Amino acid sequence: MPRKKYLSVLTVFLILLQYFSPLVGLIPAQATGNSNVCPDVDDGWTEHFGPNGDGEVDYTAPAGYVVDSVCIKGGSEGNSGNGYLEIFTTNDWYEVTYTEKVGEGDEKEDVEFTKDCVGAAGIGSETANAMRGDAPGKVCAGISHASFKLARVQGEELVCTPGVNLLKNPDFETPVVTTAANWDIVPNDTAGLEWKVEWQSTETLFEGQNRPKVANLELHKGVNGWLPQAGAQYAELDADWFGPSNPLNNEPASVKISQEIATIPGYEYKIEYHFSPRPGTSEADNKLVSAWNGVALDTHTGTGAGNTAWTKYTKTAEATSEKAVVSFMDDGTPNSLGTFIDDVRVECVGEVKETVEPLLLTSMCWEGDN
Repeated sequence: MPRKKYLSVLTVFLILLQYFSPLVGLIPAQATGNSNVCPDVDDGWTEHFGPNGDGEVDYTAPAGYVVDSVCIKGGSEGNSGNGYLEIFTTNDWYEVTYTEKVGEGDEKEDVEFTKDCVGAAGIGSETANAMRGDAPGKVCAGISHASFKLARVQGEELVCTPGVNLLKNPDFETPVVTTAANWDIVPNDTAGLEWKVEWQSTETLFEGQNRPKVANLELHKGVNGWLPQAGAQYAELDADWFGPSNPLNNEPASVKISQEIATIPGYEYKIEYHFSPRPGTSEADNKLVSAWNGVALDTHTGTGAGNTAWTKYTKTAEATSEKAVVSFMDDGTPNSLGTFIDDVRVECVGEVKETVEPLLLTSMCWEGDN
């Protein structure tokens, strides 16, 4: 009796795919892997950064470092046909090759295309980019996240210089607010902002409107005559979804802002910042949490009166690696009102000095003739 031949499930799937391919329109000719996520801080890389409003990721390394490698992840966290995970050690593009039906009616024929999917630029410099190419989404997913591996600048040693602020745009003077309302929203990755901005509120739908994917920081410049601590502007951490041109109010818009700085392990750093409750709001609306490497330094609350009331807080932390992240988060009622911050400083103090416990002498007695 001859042996029967059985078609595997995979074979059947491939036959069906071939049969129905004219209806699909785009058939990837090159498979891409998508089972992992980019390395992160646990692997010696940066944390994961999501795309900006243009679907790309921009990153600036802390002082004393350059970007050595870029990892770009596309699609969902699981497997998908148009996903990818690419690690770049040089400035280059990852290309995809696919076939597309071209022509009209019965005269359509398969034409092969090769286009840029994603690429990296700026490797070897302080500022690097994870870029989206011109390949169609059906064969190249949008960027899910990117991470960056850093390298110390050769011959450049980090020096502890007390009194030097290690933060960029510490008093929120850029971008400059120019609206008639005297306040505006600034999306994450906006040039000149320097702070990373992330949504903290979990709600993404409010009164029929969807929250923007990219988080906004809200900047004030003379709103209601409210005074900044320094300069002309300050930030509100219970921000806004759409800015002064949209009438939506009280949406859940709490954010966290952060900056990564270069640090010297074993050295002490001073973190200084000013907090004010928003005038005319309750204590529940104003709750600021400061943190060093994700560990809370302190929590501050306050009730707003007629004008801003700035209070300076000073904290210290020890660096345990060559990078540290300082962050500030609104943890009050998420309703687009509350938690002002201004005039932030982080500076190196010096080596952490070990404290020696004094030796306590107790009474002693000897046996003898005395």
